Amino acid sequence: MADSIVTGTAANLPAACAGLLARLGTTWPKQRRVALTIAASRLVATLPGEPVRNPANPAWPARVPTVKPGFVVDLLTGLDAIDAALAGHAAAHILAWPVPYGLDAILVPALRQLAEAGNRLDTPAGAQLRTAVVAHLRARVALPLAPPADWRRDSTLPCRCAHCQDLAGFLDDPARKSWVFKAAEALRGHVADTIRKAGSDVDTATDQRGRPYPLVCTKTQASYQRRARQRQQDLKDLNLLAG
Repeated sequence: MADSIVTGTAANLPAACAGLLARLGTTWPKQRRVALTIAASRLVATLPGEPVRNPANPAWPARVPTVKPGFVVDLLTGLDAIDAALAGHAAAHILAWPVPYGLDAILVPALRQLAEAGNRLDTPAGAQLRTAVVAHLRARVALPLAPPADWRRDSTLPCRCAHCQDLAGFLDDPARKSWVFKAAEALRGHVADTIRKAGSDVDTATDQRGRPYPLVCTKTQASYQRRARQRQQDLKDLNLLAG
């Protein structure tokens, strides 16, 4: 039954198939799990990886398969219970496709979930993934982390119009914390949109006094604060995964 279900749906519903194999692989007696090998092989053979192109519109950008951490959790749980060699092939496939199986978006939370559930990740497949994740976390933890020394912020912007060049000059100024941009609504919106697109460390607010309304831009430490929070999480994950 599992063979026919997985064979018919693995390519289109890999997460459902991985969930099925995880449940069967962890509940069936060991001697019965060999019957799941064909289904497990089929799932591994059709694992998401290569971006999918639309045959009707080959010029369109390829669609990256959607993968979630729970898929990796179920995949590793099921395959390790059914066939360690297949689990190893799956782990190698995952590491070969870093776009759908992103380290921070997919693998770190997946391995965190497995470890918190008591999985020691000491199987060959688990060790492959844990080694990659731990190396990634250690490399990021080793990076310098300190708050900005002054008010200079990244001034790389996606627009080079005169108003955005004024914004860039403000961002590059180590002594200026705030900048007031008085302009019509459309221009204020454009500058605010540039800030958003660039991910600049700047808060914006419209002062509704006077005409035209001024856009008040205030520099922040948002990037540093994000990195500080990330550092705390990375250290927790390293403690959990590397011991």
